[in-house]
Amino acid sequence: MAGTATRQINLTGDSELRAYFDQSVLDVIPGICSILAAGDAWVVCPRRLLAFKNDLSSPPKVNSKLQPYERDLLIAAGAPRGVPVGVWSEVYLKLSGYEGDINYHFDYVVAPIVSSTIHNEAVRFRMTDAQTDALVADARRVGLIARAERTPRTSAILVPELTSPLVIEVMTASTSGSDTEVGTDIRSAFRDAIMNRGHEAPGINKRQVCGRMVTQLFAKTALTSEWGGKTVWVIQDELLKNIELTTRLKTSLIPKHASDNISLAVMHYETDADGRKTTNTAFRMSAEGDAGVSFHGSDKYTDILLPGRLPEKYELLRAILRRPLAAILTL
Repeated sequence: MAGTATRQINLTGDSELRAYFDQSVLDVIPGICSILAAGDAWVVCPRRLLAFKNDLSSPPKVNSKLQPYERDLLIAAGAPRGVPVGVWSEVYLKLSGYEGDINYHFDYVVAPIVSSTIHNEAVRFRMTDAQTDALVADARRVGLIARAERTPRTSAILVPELTSPLVIEVMTASTSGSDTEVGTDIRSAFRDAIMNRGHEAPGINKRQVCGRMVTQLFAKTALTSEWGGKTVWVIQDELLKNIELTTRLKTSLIPKHASDNISLAVMHYETDADGRKTTNTAFRMSAEGDAGVSFHGSDKYTDILLPGRLPEKYELLRAILRRPLAAILTL
C-alpha cells in the first residue's frame, strides 16, 4: 500500500532484498500507510485517508481512481453534488505586507469548476491590472493558457467557482522512536517485514499531532468562514479518541453554533466478522460544533489562534490557479 515515504532503499548492493523485486527495479521507497501499535492500527500517511495528486495533464479524467470511501467523505464534507467539481492539492497562500505575513498550506481545495476568462474573474473580484496580469502569469505557468496565446485575458479556461470554497485538511498520527541502530526506523522495519522476519515499527507520536492540529484548526477555519466556505478536518477515529482521552474535548457534547463551527470527518478501518481490523478504509461520521471563539476576534488571548488578517478571496483564486487540477469529480 502507498504510504509515508522515507529515504529510498537502493537494491543494487542489497543481495537479500534484491530477490524480492523485479530486476528492472533499482530503488524501492518503503511506503508505509499504517502502523500497528498497542493493538490498534494507526494511519500515518495522509494519502491513506484521501489522495488526489497534481498532474500536469489537463484536464484529468472525471472520477479517475476515486475510491468509495473518498466519495463518502467528500459528500459528508459538503462537496457539491451533481455538478463538475475540481480538486486542487497542495495550495499555498503566501502574502507579505505591513499588516503581517500570511503563510498557509491547504491540503485540498474543492469547488465547482466553470468555464470563464481571466477578464471575467478580474471584474468579479475587482482586481487591479497588476493583479490581473499576475493571474494571467499563473494560468500560463500551469498550462491553463498557452504561452503563445495573444489574448490571454479573454481565453476561456476552467476556474473554481468560489462562492463557497471547501478546504479539506488531513491529519494523521506521526511516528516516534525511529532508531536505525536497533532497527525501529521505517526502512529497517519495511525491509524485515518484506523478508518475513521479526520487526518492530516506530511508535506513534500523538502529542505532536495534536499540537500541530491546534495551531491550524482555528486559523484555517476562520479563513474559509470569511470566504463563505468551510474547512473540514479529516481524522482517524483512533487519533480523535486519543485526543479526547488526553484533553477535555468531547465532540459529542459540543453544540453547533450559528456560524463559527469546527468540522471534522472521522475515518476508520473496517472490522471483519470476527472483530478484527481490515485494510478497508471507510467514512465513519461527521462531527461539527461551536469553535468556542469568535472568528472575528474577541480581544482576548484566544485571538492568538486566529490569522492576523484575512486575505481577499481573489488571493485564494490566485493561489489555486498556481496549481494544476488534481482531479475532476461528479458526486
